[in-house]
Amino acid sequence: MTRLAVSPSMDTVWNDVVRLLRKAPNSADRVVAASPGNPLRADMQETILSAADTDNICAAIAFARGVRTHPPRIMDTTACAFFATVTPEVWTALPAETQRAWRDDVPEEDSSLTYTT
Repeated sequence: MTRLAVSPSMDTVWNDVVRLLRKAPNSADRVVAASPGNPLRADMQETILSAADTDNICAAIAFARGVRTHPPRIMDTTACAFFATVTPEVWTALPAETQRAWRDDVPEEDSSLTYTT
């Protein structure tokens, strides 16, 4: 649905994506990975960030956006969500060993998401 939503003139599909995120916040990694380079709509970002206290994937997104100061447990799903949304400011502020830890947990099939400097 996200790939459809980012297509021109498909704005109404975003409402369905947000509705699904509210029911299944753990799918946020797939949503942000399918829309790299596209800023998240305010309602989608709010939905994801509101689940950051209960969902590791949403917590990774909040950390990547600089909203949270402590990262969640680094694992393949959180690493994908992190790299799909990390800002250059957050990335460059991380120590080299932390950058390496995030990179190490990205599955090979998602390695195109990794942010490099």
